[in-house]
Amino acid sequence: MDRAEYLNILTEQLRCHKAKDLVLDEIVIHIDEQTEAYEADGLSHEEAATEAIKQMGDPVEAGVLLDRIHRPAMNWRMVGLIITVSMIGLVLQYVAAGFMSLPGNALYDRVSADLLFLWQRQCLYTVTGLCLMMAVCIFDYSFLGRYPLQIYGIFFFILLAGDFAGIFKVIHGQIRIYNILTLFIPLYGGILYYFRNGGYKKIFICLIFGIIPMWFTAAATTTSRALSIGLCCLLLLSTALCKGWFQISRRASVTMTVSLALLPLLFFILIGFLGRPFLGLQSYQIERLRYVVRLFTGEGDYLTEIIHDILRSLHLWGASDIPLTGTPITAMPFSLGSDYIVLFLFARYGIIAGVSILGIVGLLLFWSFRISLRQKNQLGMMIGCSCSLILSIQILNYVLSNLGLIPVSPGTLPFLSYGLQNTIVTYIMMGLILGIYRYKDVLSEKTIRRNIWKLQIMRQRHE
Repeated sequence: MDRAEYLNILTEQLRCHKAKDLVLDEIVIHIDEQTEAYEADGLSHEEAATEAIKQMGDPVEAGVLLDRIHRPAMNWRMVGLIITVSMIGLVLQYVAAGFMSLPGNALYDRVSADLLFLWQRQCLYTVTGLCLMMAVCIFDYSFLGRYPLQIYGIFFFILLAGDFAGIFKVIHGQIRIYNILTLFIPLYGGILYYFRNGGYKKIFICLIFGIIPMWFTAAATTTSRALSIGLCCLLLLSTALCKGWFQISRRASVTMTVSLALLPLLFFILIGFLGRPFLGLQSYQIERLRYVVRLFTGEGDYLTEIIHDILRSLHLWGASDIPLTGTPITAMPFSLGSDYIVLFLFARYGIIAGVSILGIVGLLLFWSFRISLRQKNQLGMMIGCSCSLILSIQILNYVLSNLGLIPVSPGTLPFLSYGLQNTIVTYIMMGLILGIYRYKDVLSEKTIRRNIWKLQIMRQRHE
């Protein structure tokens, strides 16, 4: 049996088309290496090639074994955890809506029907998000590494066109598209992968691509959200430098990583000296940044003091001594399900319930990072880390805001709070992470090479 016939029979056993080319390339390399080794031992080229193919074993058996190894694998435990957290979020929002519509509440007659309608709409959002998550999971994420510039440009153009056309909702001077803007982060992971193996020029280009979404977010939403976008991009670029993706010395990589870590500090210094003109920031945005400093010195606004009073009255189980009803937190009937779901959770059910549910969300993030960091495919590792990182920053920012540790601002909590954008974008990112796990044994050259060697060792032991 010649090599072409052997390879044809072997690859016919592989049902995953994405793995065929990689498996075929690695088997050809392995056969060529074995052929050269036999030639070095004194065999002719024809005899060496025949012996190398013979050492691979029966093509059907080898193909079946490789097919069993290199098949997409769904992480059903993580899917189950995502569904569990999603159901917890729906229950919390339903209870929060019922809390706002209790008899005796001044808002009962006016908002009870609206709150129920919003909860029903969130159920639809969640189901849509879960379906979208599974679709993204099945779709091959590697296109983010093949066409990152085109996708990045199209996405940015759509945002600019939508902003110019006024189709985005504006509330209190802010365009409510922050969750959509976070999709820049996995796209940025594809940009870093695309420019890997470059030098200082490519690093500078990557830095510019990271500044663009930060600038757009600062102009459209809030400075704190722009900082979260910028922080994610800096961390991802630092990760790429530490991994040696660029053709620069190790000392230069360390120096640039430290310099990137100091950029946020430089940002605050420039704001302090330049004030409003810097990056086109508005006066209220500058004031919010200064408020962060005052908050750490013990000063806070009226709403923050109310949150602190409620937190001081918490119990391990059950409702807090200070009710939420009648506070500015419940002045807006939709605020509990969107902006203060964590505070409501602790105030309504106690510290143990709050910590337990947040612990489940934390476990989900832990699994996300674990999948990403264990990924042998470089693109999968970077995309997974980017999704896990932005979700972690969103959750941390929301929780700290609800606990009065940072300035209170409207935000979204993945899986638990109300919102169409929040829900859809969260499940898209989870779909990317699940897709990375799904193709972990399909799109990795190292995994295929290792399993070919295992296949040969198993055959030799069997003989």
